[in-house]
Amino acid sequence: MKNILAILFGIQLLFSSCGNEKTAINNPANEWELKTDTQLYNTKTELLNAQVDMKELPNEFQRKKQVFSDSTLSISWSDAGFSNGNNMIKFYQQFYFLVKERNKEAISKLIKFPLSNIATKKEFIENFDAIFDEIFCEELVNQNPNELFRNKEGCMAGKDGQIWFKPNGATFKITAINY
Repeated sequence: MKNILAILFGIQLLFSSCGNEKTAINNPANEWELKTDTQLYNTKTELLNAQVDMKELPNEFQRKKQVFSDSTLSISWSDAGFSNGNNMIKFYQQFYFLVKERNKEAISKLIKFPLSNIATKKEFIENFDAIFDEIFCEELVNQNPNELFRNKEGCMAGKDGQIWFKPNGATFKITAINY
């Protein structure tokens, strides 16, 4: 009986210590103020979160399907063959700037030749302006990097599948250009 009372007393102490008790802390103006445990917790987690680079955390959709804002359903990054979805998102953000700058030489280095409709780097550079016309570039620039469509063929940018990417070692390559 004494053991049961001791356990119940311990549980009561535990629950009462998890309540909304006040703790004195020193604020920057050297004035003491009382804060609740919840306020202290939130303050501490805000400081911790400020030091975390969100791109280094696992992608939320690495292992699960994703529904985009237009209701399109995409498979997980892992099922599409990407070991780290965040790396592909970073890669696409860099690709975005190459498209905006119209840097055909740098873009050509990202292509795994031959493509079905472009055989060589030379052919790509010669036809760059015809391929990357205004409408084509607008689709790529308007692509939300967090909503890159994925299936077993890889990762797609543009709402009509303008460009497809696949992992290639530690980086990614363009495997299809549909213009």
